[in-house]
Amino acid sequence: MDLMPLETVVARGVPVRCLMRGQGPRNVVLMPGWGSNPWVYQCFLEAAPPDRYRVVAVDLFGESGRPWGGYNVSGFADEVRDLMDALDMRSAAVGGHSLGGVAALLFAQRFLDRLDALVLIGTGPTTKHHGTLPAMLAQLETRGKDRASLEELIGGSYGTLPPPDVFRRYIDHAMKAPIEGLIEAMSSAFQYDFVPLLRYITAPTLIVHGRYDAGRLMYHAEALKSGIPNSRLAVFECAHYIMEELPEAFNATVLAFLAELA
Repeated sequence: MDLMPLETVVARGVPVRCLMRGQGPRNVVLMPGWGSNPWVYQCFLEAAPPDRYRVVAVDLFGESGRPWGGYNVSGFADEVRDLMDALDMRSAAVGGHSLGGVAALLFAQRFLDRLDALVLIGTGPTTKHHGTLPAMLAQLETRGKDRASLEELIGGSYGTLPPPDVFRRYIDHAMKAPIEGLIEAMSSAFQYDFVPLLRYITAPTLIVHGRYDAGRLMYHAEALKSGIPNSRLAVFECAHYIMEELPEAFNATVLAFLAELA
């Protein structure tokens, strides 16, 4: 698999590295999860019709500059707003995976007037019953940013790992992130409980979840579904990285959802 090249967009003075494809009228902005990278969305970018969609997958860690608000959920949500400003996007469908999904929820709270739709992938409105996050944070604080630790932390969330050469490049990318940023980002997830606020999200929302996700349990997807009024839940027979483990089913589901938007 050849990885697409990253492009640089200067957003409010910060260089943000992105994958970008398409010049269509509908904007889609996607955030990866903790320690992850924009290439997890490459199959989706390649599947989205370029004459209908303009898709941007953001690099939150790795090669982008430090967000104005820091390496945390709040900083990532604001960075997406700044990126949209830089790309002259009045509004967009905003999606996020795992920690990126938490940032997408905060984006929906802060910038609802700029949200066409919300796509929440392997995430949840709270860290309650998050099976792996406390242990992951403890391991990161104890062992630091060594390669073996990142391989264990990131690889442990996959049901089926990407090809070895691709996974190696994923870890290469994660190794570029500052250790303090990785710790800050993971710690920031504990600060939010969106359950009381979900009813205020009026944008059409697609919730995508892997049935065998060991960290973000089905509890989290069901909490999102019951709390967000205009939402639907798609459950896949996989683990945490739905868009890579079952790319064809993921792409078809998300594109069908986006096609329904006015």
